[in-house]
Amino acid sequence: MSEPKRRRRQVIEPLPEENVEGQFSQEDHTVSQHESIRLESYKAEQAPVHQGFQPKKSARAKKSKRVLIFMVPVVVLLMIVCAAGAVLYNSASFTYQRAQNALSKGRYTEAIRLLEGLGGYEDSTNLTVYCKALQLAEEGDYESAIFALNGLGDYKDALKQSYAIRYRGAEGSLAAGTYHTVGLKRDGTVVAVGSNGYGRCDVSGWRDIVAVAAGGGHTVGLKRDGTVVAGGFGQDDVSEWRDIVAVAAGLGHTVGLKRDGTVVAVDWNNFFSQCNVSDWRDIVTVAAGMHHTVGLKRDGTVVAVGWNDYNQCNVSGWRDIVTVTAGVSHTVGLKRDGTVVAVGDNDEGQCNMSEWRDIVAIAAGDFHTVGLKRDGTVVAVGYNDDGQCDVSGWRDIVAVAAGSSYTVGLKRDGTVIVVGDNDDGQCEVSGWTDIGGGLTLE
Repeated sequence: MSEPKRRRRQVIEPLPEENVEGQFSQEDHTVSQHESIRLESYKAEQAPVHQGFQPKKSARAKKSKRVLIFMVPVVVLLMIVCAAGAVLYNSASFTYQRAQNALSKGRYTEAIRLLEGLGGYEDSTNLTVYCKALQLAEEGDYESAIFALNGLGDYKDALKQSYAIRYRGAEGSLAAGTYHTVGLKRDGTVVAVGSNGYGRCDVSGWRDIVAVAAGGGHTVGLKRDGTVVAGGFGQDDVSEWRDIVAVAAGLGHTVGLKRDGTVVAVDWNNFFSQCNVSDWRDIVTVAAGMHHTVGLKRDGTVVAVGWNDYNQCNVSGWRDIVTVTAGVSHTVGLKRDGTVVAVGDNDEGQCNMSEWRDIVAIAAGDFHTVGLKRDGTVVAVGYNDDGQCDVSGWRDIVAVAAGSSYTVGLKRDGTVIVVGDNDDGQCEVSGWTDIGGGLTLE
């Protein structure tokens, strides 16, 4: 067996200069090549640790970074927009609530101003029209108010308000005094029958009238321009009145409601302080009894001054009232829900209307009370010796008035019916037509 060959140890020695090129053996070249590959591999493995080398980022990573840089300001902008939107929404909500509050208190001008700045927020557009309609009605422009409300359809209680305003306008078209009856025609002229003492029925020359009232010895007419005319006893002082939107007449005093919600009153004798209304504010309706005056405020509460022997002025606790009327010694209020309240003298049962429902208008005579129902029928309670409460058969009525001892009803067709005392011819209205002021009642 031959002795194995020992592997010769390779020693790399420098070559002579003249043999540097082309003098390596194939074996030396192979070894050198292997060493170079190993060295390069080692450097590649150690470079991240020893040289702080960072691998080259991929194109996807660069793109992700660019997208992220772009998205940051977009997100921030969206957050700002959302925050601003929330602030604006909350601001609109607050303004809307303020408008609702103003509406509930009858401050229509304020409510309209707030709502008109809201654009299309919630139901602000319809609510603005609603407020404007109620404001028009308060100013006595009933036809425009009714037209606006009818255009709202089923919105809120627009239809109910439309009917209420129609009745309110019709009320001013019919008046009953102690001994005479007054009717306002659709052309703005006036007719009157009954006792003509002191010239209370001399109204044939009146023009441009929008509402009438009848007292004990006088007749009052409200003109379209806000001035007032009167005929009868002791009423010369009304000629200077301006900006009036409603009138009422008591036994001897006349009351005027001004456009700004204040009230004026005159009487030949203010013995019972029935004319002490100079400090009243925010009034929307007035009524006059024999010697007392009643005012309905925007918020549905009621004030009263004058003769109070029967507590007819004790109305401070009333709420949600929509209209008022007054007799000799009792006061009546119609509530928003169609029920009726009353205070004062009840010796003849004139305050016994706790069972009444669906009432839309009221009137008070000396000692009886009349209620107009939504269906056009009429109810009455109180003193009935002259048949003034015999109204159960009435139909298609749109307004009622109560005189001393008689009751008058305005029908939808503009004719008038009446029951009760006719000693002075105050019930001679069978020939009247086209009664109804400026309202189209059909």
